[in-house]
Formats: sequence, C-alpha cells, structure tokens
Amino acid sequence: MKPSTKTPKLLLIADNSGAAITLAKALGIARQTKGYYESENTVITHASAQMFTMREPASFIVEDIYSFINLPVIPDRLDLLPSEASKDHLNIIGQLLKRDDISAICNACRETPDGEFLFHGIMRHFRCHKPVGRLRLGAMTEEGIRQSFSNLSAPSDAAVLNEAAIWRAQINWLDDTNC
Repeated sequence: MKPSTKTPKLLLIADNSGAAITLAKALGIARQTKGYYESENTVITHASAQMFTMREPASFIVEDIYSFINLPVIPDRLDLLPSEASKDHLNIIGQLLKRDDISAICNACRETPDGEFLFHGIMRHFRCHKPVGRLRLGAMTEEGIRQSFSNLSAPSDAAVLNEAAIWRAQINWLDDTNC
C-alpha cells in the first residue's frame, strides 16, 4: 500500500455559516464546495444551533407521558439525535471528519457553553478522535482571525464550558418534560 501523498489538512468547524464565510475570507480561501470551503491545507465548514435535539420523552415511556403517575421522567441517559433539518449538512461534516487528508480538527465555534456543546456534540456523534485544537478569536476582523489562526491552542481549558452546556441542556430537558 502506498503512503498518502496528499497534504495533511486542518478542518475548522465554525458555529454558523456566516462565521465560516468570514473565516474563509480572512484566510484567503475562495474555493467553495457544497457545504465547505477548501484550500491546499485548510477546510472550513459550519455547524448550526439546531443541529441536534434530545430524545423525546415519549421514547422513554410506553404509557401516557402526560399522566402524573409517570412523573418525573428521568431517563438513564439523555441522547442527542440529529435534527431532520440539519441531517444533510451533518452528513457533509461527517464525510469531512472521515477524510484521510484531514489530520486535525479545530473548534472554531464560539467559546461559550453553546458553542462547546455544538462542537463536542458533532465530535461525539461521529466518534471522531482526531487531534483537536481551539481557535480563540480576539476579534472577528481579517487581521484578528489571521493572528488567532497562527496561534491555535489546546482545547482542554474549554472543557468546563462543554460540561456546563451538557448539564444545562439536561436540566432544561428535565424541567421542560416534568413541569
């Protein structure tokens, strides 16, 4: 088997299409394919806020879920499911994550609980274990983006934001279902 001669690429996942366009413009990436931008060493795509939903309560309970007898509904696990509206683009992201020439992933989502939840939801959904970096944007100007891109950091210190988002999503689900 011949070793791959393709240039290793970094995949940036932004949290929305507008951010992906801004990143591509700042990094001089003009070539657009359906759902992503690509250059010789970088691929940029985006997620969307409604990419995942949590399982519906009816899937946990066979009887009438609105009966007080069944409350509170507290499942062993709260699973994320791809939303119907985002399945096509989620499949594009999955194909990108599986590409052999994509050697690392960069979390370019907002550094908020929601941004971390979205990025890590994608990574969990596809069971992707490629190395991950973090784009920390000081400014959304072209110069700010280029400067931040040259200083990618490890994502470990943002893990607490992801955990906070998971807990918040679970609490919201439990509250909405049981109140």
